[in-house]
Amino acid sequence: MSESAAGAERLDEDLVLEHSRGQTMNNSDRYLKFVQWSEQDSLYVGYCPDLFPWGGVCHGATEEETYHQLTELVREEVAELTQAGKPLPASATRPMREAVLS
Repeated sequence: MSESAAGAERLDEDLVLEHSRGQTMNNSDRYLKFVQWSEQDSLYVGYCPDLFPWGGVCHGATEEETYHQLTELVREEVAELTQAGKPLPASATRPMREAVLS
């Protein structure tokens, strides 16, 4: 296995958390991601407020395309922060339903 492949494999292992029910979750999965239609731009815009608090970070013609772009950006950001040894931001943004039921 090449050095870069081994590094990527270790990174993937580092990004996985153990869930209380025995399931695994990537660190990037803990961040709320959502896509919203923008009348102004006539496009879908992707948001992840805990990692990118300045607003929308990607856009696309369909919800699916935009969400796919957004999940890739979140994974890349988590990987870059992890590789740099920086702490990951807290995942403080919660879906409205969860906030109301709490």
